Amino acid sequence: MKRLFPEKMTLSLTGAIRALFIAIFLILFAVVSAIVYLDRANIINTVSHDLVDSRARMLKQSVESYIDIPRQANATLANALQQYDSDNIPLNDVYTAMKNIMNNVYSGNTDLNLIQFGSKYGDYVGLSHKYQQHQEYLTLKDDSTQHVLTSFKGMTPLSGVAMRNEHYEMAQRPWFRTVNENRSPTWTQLYRDLNAGKELGIAYSSPAFNKKGEFIGVIASELHLVNLSEKLRLLKPFKNSVLLVVDDRNHIIASSQAFALTQGLGDEHSSFSVLQEGAKLLKNTAPSTVLKVNIGQRSYFLCHFAISSLSDGLNWKAAILIPAADVYHSVNLHEEFIVLVLLIVFILSLLLMHLLLARITSPLRDIARKTQQLESGKWSTGSGRYRFREIIELENGFSNLSYKLADSFERLRKEIEHDPATGLHTRQGLLKEQRIYNKRNLVALVHLTNAKSIMNTLGNKYADELVNAFLRQLQDQLPTDIIISRDNIDKFVIVFPGIHHEQEVQKYQQLLNSLFSSVKTEFATKESHFLFSGNSGMVMQDITPDSIIDILMHAWLALRHAEKQGNATTSLYSDEMLQSELSNIRLHESLSEAIARNELFLVLQPIVGKNEAHFCSAGECLIRWRSEQLGDIPPDSFIPIAEESGLIIPLGRWIIEEACRELAALIKRGAPKNFRLHINVSPVQLLHQGFAWHLMDTIQLQGLTNENICIEITENVLLSDKRQACEVLNYLRRHGILISLDDFGAGFSSLSYLHSLPFDSIKIDRQFVTDQLNDEKSLSIIHSVLVLAKGFNVPLIAEGVEKADMSERLMAMGCDQAQGYHFARPARFADWHCENDHFYYNHSDIRSERPQTGNVEAL
Repeated sequence: MKRLFPEKMTLSLTGAIRALFIAIFLILFAVVSAIVYLDRANIINTVSHDLVDSRARMLKQSVESYIDIPRQANATLANALQQYDSDNIPLNDVYTAMKNIMNNVYSGNTDLNLIQFGSKYGDYVGLSHKYQQHQEYLTLKDDSTQHVLTSFKGMTPLSGVAMRNEHYEMAQRPWFRTVNENRSPTWTQLYRDLNAGKELGIAYSSPAFNKKGEFIGVIASELHLVNLSEKLRLLKPFKNSVLLVVDDRNHIIASSQAFALTQGLGDEHSSFSVLQEGAKLLKNTAPSTVLKVNIGQRSYFLCHFAISSLSDGLNWKAAILIPAADVYHSVNLHEEFIVLVLLIVFILSLLLMHLLLARITSPLRDIARKTQQLESGKWSTGSGRYRFREIIELENGFSNLSYKLADSFERLRKEIEHDPATGLHTRQGLLKEQRIYNKRNLVALVHLTNAKSIMNTLGNKYADELVNAFLRQLQDQLPTDIIISRDNIDKFVIVFPGIHHEQEVQKYQQLLNSLFSSVKTEFATKESHFLFSGNSGMVMQDITPDSIIDILMHAWLALRHAEKQGNATTSLYSDEMLQSELSNIRLHESLSEAIARNELFLVLQPIVGKNEAHFCSAGECLIRWRSEQLGDIPPDSFIPIAEESGLIIPLGRWIIEEACRELAALIKRGAPKNFRLHINVSPVQLLHQGFAWHLMDTIQLQGLTNENICIEITENVLLSDKRQACEVLNYLRRHGILISLDDFGAGFSSLSYLHSLPFDSIKIDRQFVTDQLNDEKSLSIIHSVLVLAKGFNVPLIAEGVEKADMSERLMAMGCDQAQGYHFARPARFADWHCENDHFYYNHSDIRSERPQTGNVEAL
């Protein structure tokens, strides 16, 4: 292999990594040292300020969390009370909500001392915790206490009375009076608790409202600030640090020191003196600013912040005071420790890197030198002196790979180019077979249509036997020099020998068709016969490496054309097939946008009964497509494409919604309220999930009744899923929607299917009606269907009635209803004349559409 660079220009991986590591460390060390040396004082001050600021933030978060406890407790209780409609909630319910807050929300929390509620009608309930004694107390003032404030020894009135206060006026209490008057939350003034400890406390009061937004009372939660002082002591960053919380009158309400609270800042205590000097400097500075101050012979870092943002009218401030000497000492210790750790890490990393690189790169160089041996399959193993398991595994892996690579490539080629079940070429193998390019011009694509169903039913083994039996028959009946390949599970490509003409092609078509006959020869020792069903598509064109792909594509088009004609047919490719397929593609693309472009519309053709001379009460809904680009397109051209592509689902939904809307408008204009509209439904649409719900929802949305709709289905609906189809149809009939069996006689018309298929009417196929005057067989069929309809006790509807004598004869035979051009041509819903609960089908002003080939239905 040619080297990309000369040997003298390359560097070893070990040397490059080692040099890079040392260079980066030296550069970083030099930069850091220079910065520290040139601006050490500023760096220390910056780090010190950051340290003080971080401690201040921790203090701010702790104090704000503490202050927010009553707000959260009040909000939780207020939310529980807001679920009630009454403005006089039973105190027992309030007590239950309070107990849940105390025992669940604030379980084990020593900060919340009391939560209480006073109603606007003078009732009171409160729960207090004494965590030091692990006791809880209930206080009530209501009918049960004769409206005397009563404190109990426990959480229930049964625990005994601890105290009664007959002179307690809740309306005059600070926690109740202000909120009761203003309907807005507030904090009370600081107060001394009446207990033996005389603890300093504060309460937060807020209004409570019911579900209607009516004021129902006041909620208050109390805090004992001795807990806040304990929190400040735990937050002290250094031993000589001082943390204070003061109110809006500069009274100390909490401190990390054991000072007497509620004393002014002017006291003689040394910490107070420091704070007093700092307060003078803080007057002209923004909150959260870190200041360095000199007080006496010592320097301090001082920071304060407001905590009033968390409460309503509670203008407290917190301050932290740290001796500068303690901060500098901490910073210096960190600096020395970091330098020492970095130096140790560097030395150890350098040694470890050297050892690792030596043990990794050396065997990697040996492996890299031997990679060219992979091609020859003669990999020479190393000496096994490498300690790393991964290196040994890499060496063994390359050794095994070198011996297996050639075999793997060969097996892979065979798997790609040969079918293991039949031993035939695959498509890739066929394209590489040079014999097909030697004076050959005839290719057939054969589809064994029952192979997949047998595979799914009886398994792969039986399916392989079927395929091999089919291939033997191919080889027995076709020329000996044919080349067969397996294109996929059930398709085979046959390349015929020699140059052929159309006469010879017809002979091969007949031979291929004969393979799919119902009479088959017995296979080997099996007692049963293999029966083959399928089709073939043939292409006559000179086979070259450049044309083979197109030939196979054309063979697929010919096969598709043959399959549309039924079993045991073979089609020879023509350019019209390609044009037809391209036309279908264009139709599919245009159809997907036809609804959005308003190119689709519905027309109505009346269904006339025996005695309905001028007006009727039923009609069939038909779809029309007038494309701006393609012109008028008949339904039998685009409905099959919609069914095949899945577009029939959105198209069918649109037809149902539009038909119900048009029918509702028709009835509003004067048509009979019991007018029944027949809507054709595709088997794909019927079996789609949610079809029945969508149909009935649309009927209800348009103000119709289920009896206004009759869906028309063909016998082909049973070919997909008979059980599900019957379930859907029975469900619709139970809800009043009628079912009509359309095009009867055109399909299989099995009596067993008719016995299980639910329907309310039969529409005989138009081909029997059109020929009934001149064809005795058609008359016999019509007579038989009439007898069948009467046996099922359902009406018979004749389609395609175009002449008067035809109508008279059908009615005379017993036909109940008819439709066709004799009565009226299809026309838009808005063009029909309706008034006085009548639908006139023979009105002279109707603008019906021009005649088309056949009576094409909506689906």
